[in-house]
Amino acid sequence: MSEYANKKTRGGFIAAVFAMQGFGILAGGIVTLALSTVFRRAFPAPAYQVDAVASTVPQADYVWRAILMLGAAPAVLTYYWGTKMPETARYTALVAGNAKQAASDMSRVLQVEIEAEAEKLDEITKGSDYGLFSSRFARRHGSHLLGTAVTWFLVDIAYYSQNLFQKDIFASIHWIPKARTMSAIEEVFRISRGQTLIMWPPEALLAGHGSQGRGRRGRSSPGRGAGGAVTGSAARRSAARHGRGRRRRGSPKHRQPGARPPGSQFARGLPSRWLEV
Repeated sequence: MSEYANKKTRGGFIAAVFAMQGFGILAGGIVTLALSTVFRRAFPAPAYQVDAVASTVPQADYVWRAILMLGAAPAVLTYYWGTKMPETARYTALVAGNAKQAASDMSRVLQVEIEAEAEKLDEITKGSDYGLFSSRFARRHGSHLLGTAVTWFLVDIAYYSQNLFQKDIFASIHWIPKARTMSAIEEVFRISRGQTLIMWPPEALLAGHGSQGRGRRGRSSPGRGAGGAVTGSAARRSAARHGRGRRRRGSPKHRQPGARPPGSQFARGLPSRWLEV
C-alpha cells in the first residue's frame, strides 16, 4: 500500500488498513447483536439455573452457524480481491528479478507510463543475494525483525485476549450477570452488546485523523493510548471489585443494598441503563 501511494495520501492509506481490523470487530458485534435479538424474542428461554436443558433452545444452534456464515463472506471477498492485486514492484523487481513485470504493474496501478530498466536493476541487486537465514541477513535486519515480531506479539496478546475472554471480563466488571442467570441466547445478546459498545475503533479514528502530517509514531500513539486507557480502566474496576485494588466508598464491603456495583458504569461515562434489558 505504501509503495503505490503518493506522499499526500500514504499516511491515510496505512491508517485505513489498520482501521479495518477495528471496524471488522465492530461489524461482527453488530451482526451478532442483531441475530441474537431476533432469536431472543422469537424463542424465549428460562435461565440456566431455572432449567439447564431448556435454557438452550434447539433454534440457538442456528445463531452461531449464521454468524459464522456471514463472517466468511468478507473473508472470501478478501481472498478474491487479493488474487486480483499485483505484487509490489519492489518484490517483483528485486526478489523475482522481473523488471518488465514490475514496470507493467506500476503502470497499471498508477496509470502512468513506466519503462523497465533491466540494466539499472542489475546494478541495484548486484551483491544483495542472501537468504533469510543467512548471517548477512541477521546482521543487517535481525534486530529489526526481532523487535517488530516481539512488539506485535505483545500487542496481540492484549488485543486478541479481550475477544477470547470478553465474557469473563464483562462479568468481572459487572457488565453482564453470571452465566447461570441467563439463557444461551441471552448470554450471546449481552456479550455482543458489550462488545459493540466498547469496540468502536478509537485507534483507527485517532490514528487516521491528521495522519498525513505526522510520522508513524504520531499516528499510532493516540490510538494506542486510547486502547490502553480502555483496558486499564476495565482492569482497575475488576481489581477493585475483587478487593485487590484500593478500597473506596461504594466497594462491595461498604455498598448499601440496592446500590449499583462499582463496574456498572464503564469509565464513569457509560450509562448503566445501556447495559440493562
